[in-house]
Amino acid sequence: MSLLSKLLALLVVGYGLYGVVMVAIHKRYIYPFDQTVFDHPAFTPVEIAAPGAAPLPAFVAEGGPDAPVIVYFMGNGGSLDLFRSILDYHLGQGASVVAMSYRGGGGTAGPTSEAQLKTDALALMDALPGLGFANPPLVHGYSLGSGLAVHVAARREVRAVLLSAPYDRLCTLLAQASYLPACWLPGVEKWRSADDLDGVDAQVTILHGDLDALIPPERSEALRGAMERAGIKVTRAEIAGANHVDLMAIPDNVTALDAFWADHL
Repeated sequence: MSLLSKLLALLVVGYGLYGVVMVAIHKRYIYPFDQTVFDHPAFTPVEIAAPGAAPLPAFVAEGGPDAPVIVYFMGNGGSLDLFRSILDYHLGQGASVVAMSYRGGGGTAGPTSEAQLKTDALALMDALPGLGFANPPLVHGYSLGSGLAVHVAARREVRAVLLSAPYDRLCTLLAQASYLPACWLPGVEKWRSADDLDGVDAQVTILHGDLDALIPPERSEALRGAMERAGIKVTRAEIAGANHVDLMAIPDNVTALDAFWADHL
């Protein structure tokens, strides 16, 4: 075997080992959960029965007697305490707000996975009538949670869908960051929102910061295109000057949220 052949063989073996290691540890990057326990005076903690798992912690804040309900799926910060500003915003619109904690974060026992989070999200939707919310909710998903919002909207009746900084396929971002074919590797959490659209018939609103480097705006543009091809009514706006984590500090984003509520109240 020539020296070049040996070097190529070493590179192939090394790349394969690198791939095995990254598959083994990639969940640490998807679920870097914070353990701060959510404690908000407007919210009451409840437990939701989840198939095949321990009860799911969720939090409920009730608006007025005829208030619409919005279900919020947070990002992968992993603690609702990090998302107080958007929860307070929705409460300020007079809505009832329901949000769930993610297993493995916010003081909630894990482990978690894409499959488990999606099971939990559907369990939360199914629990809404028992919590006193008989009418179909609006759903709002941010970042990682946008995949949950799409997933439940494809399988349960919802009034409208709001997605902040969403993606079409999270595995595409993993592939770009790792130089591995993440969308094709077994054992990788895929989070393919663009492939999870069958059954979505509610209007979708997408908001995305034009300076977002974590989930670049082209990923939500790709999701918008997939939704249009699926026949879903969707609007998308890029928020000038916003990155991934400061959307609620940008007046144009709040204006877009106001418009969303004006359309659906």
